[in-house]
Amino acid sequence: MEMILCIVIIGIMGAMFFPQISNLTRKNAVARAAQIVQQDLQRAYTLAGRLRKPVTLTADNTNHAYQVTDASNNILLSRNLGVTQEYGVETMTFSPTTLTIQPNGVSSDTLGVTLVSRGSTRYVSMTRVGLIRRTQ
Repeated sequence: MEMILCIVIIGIMGAMFFPQISNLTRKNAVARAAQIVQQDLQRAYTLAGRLRKPVTLTADNTNHAYQVTDASNNILLSRNLGVTQEYGVETMTFSPTTLTIQPNGVSSDTLGVTLVSRGSTRYVSMTRVGLIRRTQ
């Protein structure tokens, strides 16, 4: 009898804390995706400087993917953040969707990225000179 009572109490406590754990997991997934985008943007600037050639960042908001290519259209970096991937991003918005980064560290425009996963949103912004910030 005591064993059944313990199991019931553990079950009730688990049911109480499951929504909080689920919410934390959801926020962690979109935060990891934002961190990956920030690191990839920094890597794009590094690639442009190392190759001494402009690189182009192209985003496909519909498929939740982006890639960095050189002038010969060789893919240097490719990432998919879609629902079927570990990050589970439901909505990804790059604005603008195409951006050129020069070897001297200046891009053709500023960039704003919005990532949404299960109601949790993160923003990544980038200035023309490569200052990249993540915000909530």
